[in-house]
Amino acid sequence: MIGDGTEVAGHIRAALDAAIAPDATIAQCQAGVLAVECVTYLHGGDADLEPLVHAWMRELHPQPDEALRATALDVLAKLRASSALATHWRGEEAERQAAWDASLDGLRDRLTTAKRKPDPRTDPRIVAFGKSFKAAQDHLRVALVAYELTDEPSVHVRVAPGLSIVVHYADVDDLEPIAVPIEHARSWNRTASELAKLAAKRTREVSDVRTHILEHEGFEINLAFGNTSFTAGLLPYANLLLAEGGAPHGMLVAAPNAGTVVYHRILDGKWNEASVEIVEHVEELYASSAQKISPQLWWWHKGKVIELPYAVIGGNVIIKPIDAFVNYMKKFD
Repeated sequence: MIGDGTEVAGHIRAALDAAIAPDATIAQCQAGVLAVECVTYLHGGDADLEPLVHAWMRELHPQPDEALRATALDVLAKLRASSALATHWRGEEAERQAAWDASLDGLRDRLTTAKRKPDPRTDPRIVAFGKSFKAAQDHLRVALVAYELTDEPSVHVRVAPGLSIVVHYADVDDLEPIAVPIEHARSWNRTASELAKLAAKRTREVSDVRTHILEHEGFEINLAFGNTSFTAGLLPYANLLLAEGGAPHGMLVAAPNAGTVVYHRILDGKWNEASVEIVEHVEELYASSAQKISPQLWWWHKGKVIELPYAVIGGNVIIKPIDAFVNYMKKFD
């Protein structure tokens, strides 16, 4: 569960403290290094973050904290001098030790010199959107994130456990995409759900979505690729990907990365074979993606998204759908 920006510092402090505890493990030390990277990002420096962590920091936009920067620098020095991680690296070959030292030098320098850019939400163009929905609506987009926001720093919708939609402004001159502040939705007197649907339609209109069809005996799998990182945001609005015919029985959907939605329109009992094929493609795409979202499989039905658990055992995909899905699909028996 992801809380507001003030909680970010708390999570980072906890990781930093754990990293230098007397009995800290190598894993805790590594988490401490990641926490230092987060502090570097928080202060506007270049940071080596996993896509999910980067998205978390970007959406919440926590404020810089000089005391936290000082703590991070102190922790980094202690991790280098005396920690389980330092002991591990001292046992490596000289060349690998040198590479490790160089990476810590670089991280220390990046953190020391980091300078936070102004909050993009204070940019006059963004402020103006908050006063005029007419001006803002063409710039609305939807982004899918594999976590839940638990407060209201931005306009978001919980889609399913561990899955959320965040509404963004995009294509605003030279500005990077930015999550729409919840205050803007309130000033427009519109709900997050309303804005997410509008943003999804706009995303579909302006995205150059290309669909690659994989034909199998009796069914087909569709891979929708977009030219932006907002394509995956269409997963909860998967009907927008269909040219015609709708999906009265729903669709099997997945979003392995930010630019892809994999789907199958359920027509008959072939859904089982289709689900196995989707999982195989999604697992491969997810493993090779930079902007990972999720390897999960979902049932989109009448606007709702329901997870269809699966397991890969001995190279075989075994779908473990919930009872509601199984009972619904009995109509095809």
